[in-house]
Amino acid sequence: MPVGYRFIVKGLVQNVGFRFFVKTVADGECIKGFVRNISNGSVETVAVGERKAVERFELAIKSGPIGARVDSVELKIISVIGYANFVITE
Repeated sequence: MPVGYRFIVKGLVQNVGFRFFVKTVADGECIKGFVRNISNGSVETVAVGERKAVERFELAIKSGPIGARVDSVELKIISVIGYANFVITE
């Protein structure tokens, strides 16, 4: 059964390839949703997929790519309806 989470990632996560890293991880785990920059310097991502895949996704985004620094990750459970693929948005 799929699960859905909204993550807010804080730290040095903009202008370091973070969104592209998240997309690569999501595609590898067959996760649907999106990732986007937030005006306050954080990154928001929504992940919908099988529980184990989303758990692996969460671990990956807590580490981030080389050059990023993740200070904290907030998460909230969300609906799993409405996501057909995983995209990078503005």
